[in-house]
Formats: sequence, C-alpha cells, structure tokens
Amino acid sequence: MDGLKSILAVFTIIALFMITPAGAQVESPFGDSPWETGPGMMGSPFGSPFGGMFPGMMPFGMSVEQYKAPATETSEKSIMATMESVPQLSMFTAALRDSGYAEKLDGRGTYMVFAPPDKSLQRDLGVRDAASLLENAALSLGLAENGVVLNASEPDEHSKELSLTAASGRPINVRKEKTGMAANGADVIKVFKATNGYVIVTDAAVGT
Repeated sequence: MDGLKSILAVFTIIALFMITPAGAQVESPFGDSPWETGPGMMGSPFGSPFGGMFPGMMPFGMSVEQYKAPATETSEKSIMATMESVPQLSMFTAALRDSGYAEKLDGRGTYMVFAPPDKSLQRDLGVRDAASLLENAALSLGLAENGVVLNASEPDEHSKELSLTAASGRPINVRKEKTGMAANGADVIKVFKATNGYVIVTDAAVGT
C-alpha cells in the first residue's frame, strides 16, 4: 500500500511540472499597463498563435517546446494607418513618412515593419521627439530603411527562425525562443497584423 502511495506521489509531482505555465507579462513602453504574453504556445510569431497540441499534461516520451508569443492585435487598416493610430510610435512613423515610405506602406503589397517606440528611440538615440529626429536626416533615413521589409512573404508559423532583408539591404534575423521572439537581438513586444502586412514593435531599433 505504501508503495502505491509513493508511485502516485511521484506521478503527481511530474504532472505539476508538466502543466503549461501561466501567461507572463512584459513591461509596456506604451504606458503603465503591461502587455500580456500568451501562455506556453506553438505557432506563428506574426499571427494569432494557436494552443499547443497537448495543453496541460503531455504524454510520456513526447517533448513539445513551449513558446511565449508576443501580444498580437489585428488591425483593419494598412501598416501606415495602423502606425499613425498608435501615438507611441510617432517618431518612427515620422521617419517613415519623411523617408518616402508612407505611400507604399499605405498601399497594396505585403510588408513587415520593425518599429521601436518613442521611449526606446529617446533612450538609445538621444532624440527628444520627432522633430529632433528628423533634423538628423541620415539617422532618420537609416532608421526607416533598416526597419522596413518590402515584398515580405508570409512567414512559416512552424519556423523558429526567419531571415529577412530590409530596404537598406541590411539583414534582419527573427528568432523564436521559449521566452519570446527577438529581431536582431531586440525583443519583440507586440505585433499588429495590418491589412497589408505586419507592424512588429521591438524594444530597440533593428538598425540605424
């Protein structure tokens, strides 16, 4: 009888360790309220992720990597209109417009834009606002061209790594890890799925 109790206790402990972890939170550069990341998930880092094949307890002998997807939001607008509707992306949006990308990102096509929020640009580049960023024409152009991917193909939702090329020719490497997703080492904190592509908000610029 004692042996049976010991076996049941061991299985109970194993089950507790195999339960999918609760959703984590990351600090939001868009205000005081944090964005929730998804619980352990498999799926596309660019679209709405879907639940793991075996939620909760998994069968013995099977290993399914648990992935915490960034927060996602579907927009009924184009990439440019989506960005213009998010005040915290005002500086990068101004750089795109000043660099001549607004019309393209407002029209037909499939694009990806890696957009750092204002707080990140103020911290990393020492610029106060959109006006001070645009005063440095080379910095503004580099920021825009290194963050825009033209003619982007739909990513494979099962892929752990995605190699892209920015409009400037600079490579952008996107990787999925258990803790989330990163682009050129910058953490992805939110993804907007627009009508003509994706706005991928990162905690730092992917290139300047």
